[in-house]
Formats: sequence, C-alpha cells, structure tokens
Amino acid sequence: MKLYELLDLCRREMAAAGCDARHEAEILVSALAGVPRSRLFLERDREVGDPSGKLRSWITRRAAGEPVQYILGAWEFYGREFLLTRDTLIPRPETEGLVERVIGSLRRRGREDGILLDVGTGCGPSPSRGRIFRLEKWKPF
Repeated sequence: MKLYELLDLCRREMAAAGCDARHEAEILVSALAGVPRSRLFLERDREVGDPSGKLRSWITRRAAGEPVQYILGAWEFYGREFLLTRDTLIPRPETEGLVERVIGSLRRRGREDGILLDVGTGCGPSPSRGRIFRLEKWKPF
C-alpha cells in the first residue's frame, strides 16, 4: 500500500466514524507510517506495507472518544516527546504558551541566562521530568 492510499483510507473511515478526518488522519498516518506529517505529501508514493488493521483499531478507539494523544501513547511538548497513559494529562498548546510567557518575562527583566525549574504544576510532562529550561538557549534540556 502506498502512503497516499493509506491516508485516503484513513480519511474515509474517520469521516464515516464521525471523526475529524483531515487533521487527525494526517496525525495517525504519520505516526503509523513513521513519516513526519510535514512530509506526507512529499512521500505520497512511498510503500508502507499494509498497516490497515492497526489503523482501523486506532480509528475505532478515536470514534469511541479516546484522544489521539492516548492512542499514539506519546505527544510533543515544547520540543520534546513525552510518553502518555490515561494516568497523565495531555500536554496542551496553552501550556507551551505559558512557558514562552515566563521565559519572555525573564528576558524583559534582563535575564538572558540561567536556569528555570518547573516542578509540580500538573501531572503531565512538566513535573514528570521536573522541567528545566536553560534560558540562554530557550530550549528545555
């Protein structure tokens, strides 16, 4: 099966199940095929085998209301991938925005370097690794 065929199959089956066929289909197919979402269309003719059985299982779970992040078992937060279970909160874009605001505030106060430690602010990725941000690089480490 080619990548574009898998994506078409996913979109059709997700739409039939009442799911967000365009956006979420790309996320699921990207994870399933191991192709970054940004390259799905560039590599559309790539052979991916026949992962339709696993794909249908994922679509069934999504149609039952399970979040995509739990289906995949991982999600990116602030440039790093975190493993997820139903026992963890799903990283939210709003939380990334909060991190950006804190770092921006420190920068405006003249703090161009240093360490920012975020501990115990939820049960998601922040306390799971005791988020540490190196301010000189503006990236977590």
